[in-house]
Amino acid sequence: MANNEDLYENPNDGKDELLKLFDEGDRSYFRRLADMFKGFKAPKGSLERKKAMVEFQRLGAPIAAILIVGLAILAMVVIKFTPNTTKVVASAKVEEVEEIEELEEPEEPEPPEDPPELEEPVDIEVDIEIEAPPTTAIEQSPQPVPIDAVMDTPSPVSINVRTSKETGLRGAKIGALKGIKSERYVVGFLRFLATQQNKETGLWGDPRKSLSDKGYGHTGATALALLCYLAHGEVPGASRTGEFDAVVRKAIEGLLNDLIRDKSQCTYKGDDKNCHSRCSDKVGLFKSRDPHNYSHLVAIYALAEAYAMTNIPDIKEAIEIALEPVFEGQTKEGGWYYNMWPKYPEGTDQIDSSFISWAVQALKAAKLAKVRIPNKNGSGDRVVESLKKATRAILALQDKKDGHFYYTDKDTRNHKGLTAPCALILQLLDMSDSAECNVALRYMNGWEPTFELNHTPKATSSSRVNPQQGASPQYYCYYLSQVRYNQGENSSDWKRWHTVQQALYGAAAILIPPEKSGYKDHNGKAQEICYWGVKPGSFNIGGRNCNDMDRLKDMPGTKKTRKDGKDVFVRGSYEIDDLLCTDFGNLSWATTGDEGCKRVISGCFTALQLTAYYRYSPLQKGALTKIEEEAVVEVENEGGLEIEGLDDL
Repeated sequence: MANNEDLYENPNDGKDELLKLFDEGDRSYFRRLADMFKGFKAPKGSLERKKAMVEFQRLGAPIAAILIVGLAILAMVVIKFTPNTTKVVASAKVEEVEEIEELEEPEEPEPPEDPPELEEPVDIEVDIEIEAPPTTAIEQSPQPVPIDAVMDTPSPVSINVRTSKETGLRGAKIGALKGIKSERYVVGFLRFLATQQNKETGLWGDPRKSLSDKGYGHTGATALALLCYLAHGEVPGASRTGEFDAVVRKAIEGLLNDLIRDKSQCTYKGDDKNCHSRCSDKVGLFKSRDPHNYSHLVAIYALAEAYAMTNIPDIKEAIEIALEPVFEGQTKEGGWYYNMWPKYPEGTDQIDSSFISWAVQALKAAKLAKVRIPNKNGSGDRVVESLKKATRAILALQDKKDGHFYYTDKDTRNHKGLTAPCALILQLLDMSDSAECNVALRYMNGWEPTFELNHTPKATSSSRVNPQQGASPQYYCYYLSQVRYNQGENSSDWKRWHTVQQALYGAAAILIPPEKSGYKDHNGKAQEICYWGVKPGSFNIGGRNCNDMDRLKDMPGTKKTRKDGKDVFVRGSYEIDDLLCTDFGNLSWATTGDEGCKRVISGCFTALQLTAYYRYSPLQKGALTKIEEEAVVEVENEGGLEIEGLDDL
């Protein structure tokens, strides 16, 4: 090989030497490696050294590429299959469970204080701060849901089902209106109702009595009991505790099974020529109805409440079937009479004030539960049409002088307590601001809660004798509680009513302690029960068969004093003789002879009054009680009041 000097002398020879590097010829790979290492031994700067460097680059690049890829693959394999030896240690601290001391039995509450005697209405502003969880409106699902689901829909007036179920809002109402003590009585009464229910049929009433016996209207008692549970938010699967789920479910099923759905179930033959006797069975009636069939309307009311809160299709179907006799039984004057017979001899009663009151409550409940019954041609809504006709009928019962309402359109007997249900109906028909409603409210000025027959309030003028005349005072108070609350929570009439109500119903409550009640809740724990007594008649409960007067005498807090030379027992500011509901047998659906059912019905009216302020919202004209303009109805004007358009409702 030529040296460097030779290359400078003959440059073409150097070029040929370099070109030979790329001419591998027959040299093998290993031969080339050997020549490369040999060239590295040559002096620096020599041609052999440079040739070795070039050869190193040519031979090293492929080897480096293969080594890098191989090492990467090897690293991934090692990571994949190398086990994780890191130990994870979880620590837990075990605390010793402290034994909970057994709670002492609550002491019997002191008797209620004397209610303040108010001569004139007094407006009192009370600011109470109560923390309550926020709520959101819930849209009702149009799809059927099972019985353990609940939807919130308002009912007559504006039934606030959501408030009664949600602890925060309901508690706020109770706290604001000082109803904590009365809530104890309501819950105790619901437990009492559970002890009186027929577990086989789900109805309330003496199971030894035949459903066809005159006077044993189990339908009415069951409907009222169901209304009490619903007012307290007790719906299967959605109540606060689930304590009464089985009772309520059984009650709903009982009413559904009690409804006559086809002619094959029509087995009872009654007196169809006497409107005061129990009529024959027919499709749409309830089997265990009372002689006058008030219970039919109360049952529709209760079922409409249940449907609004559950959206169960079977309940809606039952309401639709039961409404048919109501439509058929409405007289041409727009009212109803016993047994919903539309045709009576000329000159006889056509409108009964108590009966029309229940009819409007039932229809309004169905309306607000979105039960729509179209006419045969598919247009309109028979529920709305019927309510419109009833407006004229209720006004035909009012005395034009002082504003009270008659017993019937032909009978002006002294049942002036019926002014209360008629005033409520005017409110339900969105006539709260009408002259007819206002004069009725003025007539009832000074009336107060009572158990006494023909009670005369202390605040009433002496010129008006026995203004609350008539049988069954708690029946009238049931209506008047709603009327007063509809006047507004800040109304002096409501405040006075509520003050007396809390004191009176608390003093009259008969409490039976857990160890004697015979009642156990859904957790198997014995609980206290409560009911309100009636007279006369003995009642066997709590292991004791006696009249309710004796039970009140033995209640803690009852005191004995002397009056007119006689021993008198008092509770609070009330003599115990004034704490028992009187003459309840005059109501045909009070199931005369059934002592337990008497206390069920009378107690339901009392309990519903104590739930009114969290069950309802005070009326606002044209708001939730407005009957929508969705049906056009022509009402015959036969010398009566002419009503134009649904705006008047």
